[in-house]
Amino acid sequence: MPVKNSTLANPDPIIMTPKEVNDDLFEYLSIKGFKIRSSASPSEIDIRAVKK
Repeated sequence: MPVKNSTLANPDPIIMTPKEVNDDLFEYLSIKGFKIRSSASPSEIDIRAVKK
């Protein structure tokens, strides 16, 4: 069961939302030369990447 970061004795220094993770992955993969497509709906895979 998830615990709020603020209640931890040693808070986790890196807490990211799924959108932040996807945005960072999108940027990283773009730099590495991948063609990227984001999902159009929640039921799809978040990011699809193909090497150019």
